[in-house]
Amino acid sequence: MNVRIDLLHGPHSMAGTLFSVIDILRTFNTLWQMRNPDKRGAFFHWRLIDAAGNELPLPDWMTAMQSPAGGRKTLRPSQTALFVPGVQMKSVPDLNHVLDQCSEELDCIARYHSQGRVIAASFNGPVMLARAGVLNGRRATVTWMIANWFASSFPAVQMAMEGPVVVDGPVFTAGAPAAV
Repeated sequence: MNVRIDLLHGPHSMAGTLFSVIDILRTFNTLWQMRNPDKRGAFFHWRLIDAAGNELPLPDWMTAMQSPAGGRKTLRPSQTALFVPGVQMKSVPDLNHVLDQCSEELDCIARYHSQGRVIAASFNGPVMLARAGVLNGRRATVTWMIANWFASSFPAVQMAMEGPVVVDGPVFTAGAPAAV
């Protein structure tokens, strides 16, 4: 089975989080191949995408982190997931200003959600999921820095701050960038 993670990159994204996800997927593939020596290929594939879903090239210094061969084929929605990183912010008003500029990213998130795909977000990325309507009626976590604002701004979301990662159906949220 192949699974591809689409890493959403926008002008305000915390790019380091995206690269951390690639590190985790590479490590998982290594462990998977060690445990399944009779199988060829990789379990996880990835690609960096823009809000329109177009694949973006990885920076030159990351050529060793390219997705394994075979990740470019067309996969069913059940075989693909979207990861939404947090965005750079200075304050809650600044976060609102940044998010007001992310309408294309919100459309991308809503599109993946409407197709039944798994979606994950970390740090303040769950705010984008909430704005896209993905978290309505779901449990989610977000960084402690904006938890009170988040709870009052998105009352349809059930805040769950008891752990670093919250899973509710096909939606994964993490409060810290390192919890990816």
